[in-house]
Amino acid sequence: MSTGNSGASHEDVSLGEVSGGVIEALSTGLYDNIRDVIREYVQNSYDAIRAQYGKRKSGGVIRISVDKRRNTVTIADNGCGMNRESLIQGINIGYSSKGREDVGFRGIGMLAGWALAEKIVVLTKPSASAGCWKAEIRAKEILQEIESAKNQRENLSVRDIFNKYVSVSEERVTKLPTFPEGHGTLVVLEKIGESHADLLREDSIMEHLSKVAPVAFLPRDDFDHSTAITRQVMEQVDYFSPVRIEVNGTQVFKPYRNEDVTEDPSFKLICSRDGKKLAFIWYLIRNRSSRNPETRGLRLFLKGFRIGDEDYVQNQLVTFKPANLSYWVLGEVYVVSEGVMPTSDRNRLKDNDARSTLRRYLGEFGSTLEKEVRDRSERNTALKDSEEARVRARKAVRMTTTEDLTLTEAAEIVKDVKESRKKVESHLKALERKGDLATIELSGMRKTIKDCQKAEKSLIECADNDEDVLKLGHQMAKTYRILKRVVNRFPFDEYAGSRSGSVSKIRADLMTALGRALAALGDD
Repeated sequence: MSTGNSGASHEDVSLGEVSGGVIEALSTGLYDNIRDVIREYVQNSYDAIRAQYGKRKSGGVIRISVDKRRNTVTIADNGCGMNRESLIQGINIGYSSKGREDVGFRGIGMLAGWALAEKIVVLTKPSASAGCWKAEIRAKEILQEIESAKNQRENLSVRDIFNKYVSVSEERVTKLPTFPEGHGTLVVLEKIGESHADLLREDSIMEHLSKVAPVAFLPRDDFDHSTAITRQVMEQVDYFSPVRIEVNGTQVFKPYRNEDVTEDPSFKLICSRDGKKLAFIWYLIRNRSSRNPETRGLRLFLKGFRIGDEDYVQNQLVTFKPANLSYWVLGEVYVVSEGVMPTSDRNRLKDNDARSTLRRYLGEFGSTLEKEVRDRSERNTALKDSEEARVRARKAVRMTTTEDLTLTEAAEIVKDVKESRKKVESHLKALERKGDLATIELSGMRKTIKDCQKAEKSLIECADNDEDVLKLGHQMAKTYRILKRVVNRFPFDEYAGSRSGSVSKIRADLMTALGRALAALGDD
């Protein structure tokens, strides 16, 4: 490793003998989602801010700048910064002076962007009075040499690679760009490759960090429950400390909004049988199922950062049957159990006894939550059916007074309204037995049943009236046919012999009189 004007020699640095293949594996195979490279640097910044300001003190900021024209991403923080020794240790593979209280304690952060950028530049300053140290990592050339060595079946050591392509020097800088405090760290990923263009979309970075990083909830105007949830989580979770993260000047918030929910959140502290805290959960049950991946389901957090993807909790820890029941729930699970650790890529929890214990107790909570979700689903279905029945009943009543319904139409509407009423009655009995509805909601359902009964009565009366008219019409037609037969069979010839006038005229007079009588009867 070459150094700048600090005069430090190579022997001052303990790099170990790790093969170049390890670097390649860390650089290309560690992250399924390339945006997790940014998360890795944010984790380091988060630890530095907590070291500088304390766990619960404000003042720390992480600023991310995306420059599409130069294909560059910069991650800067006003945390504690690093001296020369800490910087070199940070570049060393697998080395970390951090404790398990820190998020990025595995020593991977500095290596995160090696496969994505041609060069990584780090500027860091531990205090206003201390010097500023700069590291340059020529990542593209490192990977090219590794590839060449692979083709020739050679094995390179980290020591050889660092001596050739990594430099550390002291810079004459009184303060870091973007921060006036005089301390912090700035990481620049230069010339990001075209295949990793997603890192140059600020909206993509913001969307990812909103779901995985320790950022604040939206203000109350956008999410009513932000204050209540933050207060509860801070009381129960020692490491919970939202940090301000900005992407090109815009602050990142968690994705939860008012349109996701209408009711107050619930909280659950998960403890083992012997009283040890394992996790703290806040959750909300929606009024309807949602497949929106932005907020659906429970998200698992450890030391402020999410573990796994959106479905990790459902697939591994709290299993709903059927799985789509998880679409009714949104919330976060904060793990506080000692011994629970993430894998290096943070895609899952490391398999150990602590994880097994956590999974068992979360499974018990999941069974309770599943019942709550099912009850909510049944309740919402009942209220929905009740509202639809009420609308149908009122429409039916209007039709009896404003429209001429045939017997068939009236019968169909009566059948429809009656089926809706029976469905609401069935819901009402089940919910009254469970006691799941408020008095006002139960009263609303009972009123719906009365509205349906009123509509059925009106329709039946309307149908009865139509039936009376129809019967009268049948009687009139029958009378007409009988009279017509009488007229046709009347012995007009004999009648004409004793009366003046022709037979045809007498017949015509009788038929005209009969027609007028029937017409008058019809008008009545």
